[in-house]
Amino acid sequence: MLELAHMVQKVVNPKAGLVYRENTADDPTKRKPDITKAKRDLHWEPTVKLEQGLELMKEDFRKRVRLTCLLEREGATFRGKHSRPPENPL
Repeated sequence: MLELAHMVQKVVNPKAGLVYRENTADDPTKRKPDITKAKRDLHWEPTVKLEQGLELMKEDFRKRVRLTCLLEREGATFRGKHSRPPENPL
């Protein structure tokens, strides 16, 4: 998790600090994701490296935030916890 946190920090904001918190009681103590089933059952293989995917996610998030700000300035409102602007607006 620390390695992932450092990678996100590097991509999003190298000056950002990391906050360490105690795990919750239901937090898994061991994380080791395995994509074997996805490969076998869905014939899926990752095509984007993690760092590249984080960069793409950051840019997509920025576009969505900009669009939301523009729409809100124009009087649009977004209600409900799943409400959001349309996909691929720009």
